[in-house]
Amino acid sequence: MTAQFAWTKRICARRGWSYETWSGGDRAVVENVRFLAGYRRPQLLEMDRAPAVLAAARGQSTIGGIEAALAARFPAHAVRPLVLHLIWSGALVADLRRPLAAATSIEVAS
Repeated sequence: MTAQFAWTKRICARRGWSYETWSGGDRAVVENVRFLAGYRRPQLLEMDRAPAVLAAARGQSTIGGIEAALAARFPAHAVRPLVLHLIWSGALVADLRRPLAAATSIEVAS
């Protein structure tokens, strides 16, 4: 264990938190999670449109389908960031083992 990991483990233990080191994940999943992290901050998004995105997601099976369903109401550049945030936050579910794209299958979390 490197000194940094050992130090982090001690600090966490003092707080009563568990700590584990994780590595070796599926490359596509790791890259998707890293990408989605860029959409984690709701204060940077037009969250007032999120209910419309979730409603559209109930009738669509792909990211592109959600964008198309909302094209008359919102520009695509305003919808995609919300879709990605909703995947990050767990409100929408996508298979992260493949690169995210318009054809990515999507569903509303139960």
